[in-house]
Amino acid sequence: MGWFSSFFIEDFDIPIDTISKDGSVETPPKPVGIDGIKAMLSHDPIGGPSPQLTIIKEVTFMGGFYAALFGGVTHAQDAYIRFLRTNQATPFENPHTARRLMYDRVMIGFCKGAWMHSWRIMVFSSSFLFISCAIPAYRGKHSIFDLTAGSAMAGMLYKFKHGPKPMVAGALLGALLGTQASLLAAGLLSLAGLTLDDIYDMKRQATIRSLQARHQRIEKLREDKLTSPSDIKS
Repeated sequence: MGWFSSFFIEDFDIPIDTISKDGSVETPPKPVGIDGIKAMLSHDPIGGPSPQLTIIKEVTFMGGFYAALFGGVTHAQDAYIRFLRTNQATPFENPHTARRLMYDRVMIGFCKGAWMHSWRIMVFSSSFLFISCAIPAYRGKHSIFDLTAGSAMAGMLYKFKHGPKPMVAGALLGALLGTQASLLAAGLLSLAGLTLDDIYDMKRQATIRSLQARHQRIEKLREDKLTSPSDIKS
């Protein structure tokens, strides 16, 4: 279960001495094969989740949040319109009762819509990104078709319970969308003069700076505590 905890937990017990003053860290040789998959699912040399897991986590939860917001608002609006349509001739004791019942229906619709949309988007995006990151981690190099393969597999898994034909359709649609995303990402990276490894290095360096700032704050608090007036008087 170490890979699961590495997805959420940052292990900052690694000594700060492993990080140089200029904010750089010695990068070990890139593993390939099963070792590459294990490295992707493990903590990196500075103690945080690997850049791949960080991207998967951020995109998954961001997609889930926006999907919940969209689904909740859409279903809440439908519940509101349906309540007005079905209760036009319904006699209520007073307006407060009707308003409270309407709010209940709207909130139930919002919760149902948020749940229905968020978990589907989170499952799809996490499986899509995991496969797209696992393929280059295994091969040791990136390809423009990594997103194509990841989205095809995610589309097939998404339609798994509907049978073989929907699975094939989901795979084809996913491959088409993944290819478009691959071409778009490749074009943007080419214009910026970057590679995916550069993006991973940027995220790693950002984590290093965050870790250094955290240790500096801790050291400053320790120094302030040691030089407090009570300590000076004693």
